[in-house]
Amino acid sequence: MSFFESILNNINDAIVVFDTKGRLVYINKAGEESLGRSYRELRDRKFNSIFYNIPDIVEIIQKTLSEQRSFRKSATHLNNTDDAEIDIRTSLIFDESTKENDVDKIREIKGVILSMRENTSFATPEDYHFDSLLYLLSSIAHEIKNPLSGIKGACQLLLKDEMFKNNECLSMILKETDRLNKVLQNYLTITKRPIMNEINIHEVLEHSTKVLHSDFVSNKIRLVKSYDPSLPDILGDESKLLQVFINVLKNAIEAVSERTKGREIVITTRVSNDYVMVYDVENTCNTKEAKRQRWLIVTIRDNGKGIDQEQIKKIFLPFYTSKKEGSGLGLALSKKIVKDHGGIIKVKSKKLEWTQFNIYLPLRMVKRDE
Repeated sequence: MSFFESILNNINDAIVVFDTKGRLVYINKAGEESLGRSYRELRDRKFNSIFYNIPDIVEIIQKTLSEQRSFRKSATHLNNTDDAEIDIRTSLIFDESTKENDVDKIREIKGVILSMRENTSFATPEDYHFDSLLYLLSSIAHEIKNPLSGIKGACQLLLKDEMFKNNECLSMILKETDRLNKVLQNYLTITKRPIMNEINIHEVLEHSTKVLHSDFVSNKIRLVKSYDPSLPDILGDESKLLQVFINVLKNAIEAVSERTKGREIVITTRVSNDYVMVYDVENTCNTKEAKRQRWLIVTIRDNGKGIDQEQIKKIFLPFYTSKKEGSGLGLALSKKIVKDHGGIIKVKSKKLEWTQFNIYLPLRMVKRDE
């Protein structure tokens, strides 16, 4: 293996090289992993047969060869399994014997380089706004919680008095203080970091479907489960991830409930073909501790009314809701929990046909003591 080949094999981006006839002449390790095939299998195969199911890549390579210039395209899916989106770029390889500033000679093109990079950004502007909002909410919740306890205590004392024993106003105050206490407790819970333990993601999903079982039955929804039995246990906060799955499933139930018949929700688990750089929790600044690991993906898909593209841009914003009685915190909180686990949550939808939530969690396998 040459020095330059060794460098290319240590790059996280997938690099694929084609000659001027569109035949594959080189692919690095990241490329082999992304495509799930080796160089021996792909050697001399044309790009349109390798990427026959990805028209974006076929088109960009064709244009690079015909127009003899570089191209870039974002938000392309690498395969039909709805893995993370990728950014693709092409650039031309020129004959080194022809100098770039030699105006008397036309630079000879030797081939095309295709590079593919996973497009899974963790931080978005609303994340920073949400973090600030959480700090504000927790501060306000603490300030309100103490006097609220005093109001509740005074109310309970008055209700013990014979004069106020059946007082409706006091009973209402007590009931409302309890309700407000629960709201404040929810806000305080949001700000807590996840407590990582060994969990089986399928057990958490099964728990969430049991919690919502009556909703599935009453709305006559067909629930389809397609779990990958080979998935290992991972590290996560069971109660917080349970909250995420319940939030997403509730949205799916509401979406399909508007259909007159054929209501269906599909839950799928699998390992992605894409990798994520995972850092040791205590050494996040030490790049030597980083490991390339795959994603564990939980997909929840419904055949409901769908979401328009403008709304998709807003659904993770705190307090944004299209429901009459919604708080607008469910999906924002879900995104925060998944982010705290080192993952991401994405949504895709086709209006009036379907909506799909993909929850990506780093496949941090549990270390067993010898």
